Amino acid sequence: MVGFYYATKKLAWEIFDIDGRIKYKIEVPWQNIMGMQAIVEENKSEILQIELAKAPPFFRHIDPNPRSHPQWEPSKDFTGGHALKYRRHYLGFALGDLSKNYQKLIQSDNRLLELSRQIPSSRLSSPFF
Repeated sequence: MVGFYYATKKLAWEIFDIDGRIKYKIEVPWQNIMGMQAIVEENKSEILQIELAKAPPFFRHIDPNPRSHPQWEPSKDFTGGHALKYRRHYLGFALGDLSKNYQKLIQSDNRLLELSRQIPSSRLSSPFF
């Protein structure tokens, strides 16, 4: 699941276990996004493509009380090295979920709006960090 956090200006990939409990997350501060494009095709899943200026931080969920607000601690990479190696990331969304959040995202930040209007291939000098 991808969370859009407008107050803290971050995107977060939240990874759940098979029981539906949150386990890990990757955070991307908006200022680390150097390229962005929404790929929305009719009747297909939606994809948010982002290019990062630097590798994202990783977190592990701490579960002191199941009913409390989630607590996080820094974690090692849990992506097999992919998130630390590649600048470009693709986030998949169920039909309709990206469209509503993407519009709010680009309306919330002028820099992201400008990035969304640029040609994606012109931004990457290298696909690696």
